[in-house]
Amino acid sequence: MGRTTRICLLGIVAPLACDSDPRVPTVAVRDSAGIEIVDNLGMVWQPGEEWRLPAEPALEIGSVMGDPDYEFGSAHGPVRLHDGRIVVADMQADIMRFYDAEGRFLMSAGGSGEGPGEFTQLYRLRKISDDSLMALNPTSLTSIFTSAGEYVRRFQLDFVPGRGNLWWLGRLNDNTLVAFSLQREGTVELRVPSEPAPAGTEYARFDVPDRSPIYRDTLLYLLFDMEGALIDSFAKLPGQFMGSNRVLAPNAAYAFHEDAFLHSPGNVVEIRTFRSLVGRSQTGAPEVPREVMHLERIVRRVPPRDLAVTEAMKDAYVESQRVLYTRLVERTGRSLAEAKQLLRMTLQFPERIPEHGNRMWADALGNLWLQEYAFDPAEATRWSVFDVEGRWLGIVDMPAGFTVNEIGADYVLGIARDSLDVQYVRMYRLEKPRA
Repeated sequence: MGRTTRICLLGIVAPLACDSDPRVPTVAVRDSAGIEIVDNLGMVWQPGEEWRLPAEPALEIGSVMGDPDYEFGSAHGPVRLHDGRIVVADMQADIMRFYDAEGRFLMSAGGSGEGPGEFTQLYRLRKISDDSLMALNPTSLTSIFTSAGEYVRRFQLDFVPGRGNLWWLGRLNDNTLVAFSLQREGTVELRVPSEPAPAGTEYARFDVPDRSPIYRDTLLYLLFDMEGALIDSFAKLPGQFMGSNRVLAPNAAYAFHEDAFLHSPGNVVEIRTFRSLVGRSQTGAPEVPREVMHLERIVRRVPPRDLAVTEAMKDAYVESQRVLYTRLVERTGRSLAEAKQLLRMTLQFPERIPEHGNRMWADALGNLWLQEYAFDPAEATRWSVFDVEGRWLGIVDMPAGFTVNEIGADYVLGIARDSLDVQYVRMYRLEKPRA
């Protein structure tokens, strides 16, 4: 039997009311076979209590031209260390740049190459325990550096038969890595034994099944240790829409906090919290498979806006695809208006836009930030904030052209692009009127 608890929360706008006071709306929390389900019927924050970012950043690193140590070719993944230093990955130069708390350049580490501490592509940067740094060279070659930028070691994820194209997404604090296989569901490997292969692997050809243009694939999620050894798989979760003409399609969002991995599918807010059990003792019959991740909570919420796709949305989307309709004009000789109309008929529009975007972060205090779906990438983005109990606090606006990469207790760090597409590392103070 499950249980249902109604928690009275002032300020949530919803039709459901507490039995004790019909004017006060609620959040419904219930237990379903050991899984806590939190249904948010509105937002907690009252007007004036919302968290916000000021108009100007507290820190900006970058330059249009001048000192090359402040010019970014393809900056991503900035992280802030405990002493205030900021480390930024530049995928164009394959280096990590270190700046002090005031934004002054200190040093760089890494570089292009195939040797220890070098990258053919510095694709992802993460801060791990003791301010160590974990950097990814696709698809899974991983290098570990100290907080001073000194190379320590590197490893690669184990080959998993039948599950190619493995990528890690992030690290949990029990020294495990969450990864997924991007190999399409139903793919069959056709072995080619005549071709030589590295030790422990086999080259193969693949028979990839045909799918409907509106088919959404599922991805297998796996857990590895920090030596790259496979521990086990733990879930199949919604992946990508495979049709090339499908637009406004949902993508999953994920985040990490301590020993928890969080995932939401995109079409709706349904944030699943998987808690790692790798570091905990488990008892039971020897023949019972070991559980490595436990689904402990699902958080839902009502949409904050109408999600219906309108004719105006379709027109606006087609208008934004200048490269596509210009190519149609050149290839077919049609007029611009005809090319736009042809493109509009070719694209597969859904009935609803996704309920959220593909970015989610846990801040330093354990609050969860989920980006609302952005129809126009040039506009300011909106982020829903959930507290550690899964309550939907409210929405925070982020500046236009700003990509969030880290959220602390009182700051937001990320990459901004100006009108000339010049990149800057910016840190904004996070103002919280309600203590």
